[in-house]
Amino acid sequence: RNATRATMATTAANHITNLSKELEERITEQEKASNENDKAIAKDATKGALFALLKAVSHGSKDELPAEARHQIDALLLQRATLLKWPLLRSLSDASHYRAFLGLPKTMEQTRQFLTTASANKLQEILGALDVSENTNTQDLKWVQEVLKYMSGDGRRKKELGGFVLQNKNPVRAAMNQAKSQQQQVNQDTKTTDTKPVKPITYSLQRDARIVDKERQGARASDFGSLVDAALERKG
Repeated sequence: RNATRATMATTAANHITNLSKELEERITEQEKASNENDKAIAKDATKGALFALLKAVSHGSKDELPAEARHQIDALLLQRATLLKWPLLRSLSDASHYRAFLGLPKTMEQTRQFLTTASANKLQEILGALDVSENTNTQDLKWVQEVLKYMSGDGRRKKELGGFVLQNKNPVRAAMNQAKSQQQQVNQDTKTTDTKPVKPITYSLQRDARIVDKERQGARASDFGSLVDAALERKG
């Protein structure tokens, strides 16, 4: 089992490494794009590569993604942050990306700073697209709340925020409340399921017992009838 786990962890780690390399390649292609059409295609490819990497990091275990590997990814994203500004911000529209930010603290801080420079319309567009209504994983929902709380800057002074203060916190708080409400609903549904009374099986057992008794009585009656018939034949 340990050997199998180690092999799986190595495979997953290699996959994440390949995704990092792919992102670097997409970024290079975007930088080389010369016309508007090529630039648009390259931007979409870069965004797709970033999303794939964030999702893989989100689902990676400690064995698959040790601290050193996370630091390398964090450094890569921070180094390319200017070009990745909008892909990073738009990644907040998908709950499956959120755990990655908790493992990439420098990237999370940079994304928070980017968020403070976005217009009110963009904030609403990005966070309004975050839909967790079908998410039944309470841990995912907790991660969403943790990251959004960090993004809001709540509980920290302006000096601690490096001067990057989010002025319009309504979209962030609305998204946090949505995740919190969904988490509470999932917990309630789980509690209801766990405490749902088990249907007593006494009736079924009694019914089965009656059926068995009836079958036995029928068998006895049949045997008795046979005996009577045999006796009558002998008598005749």
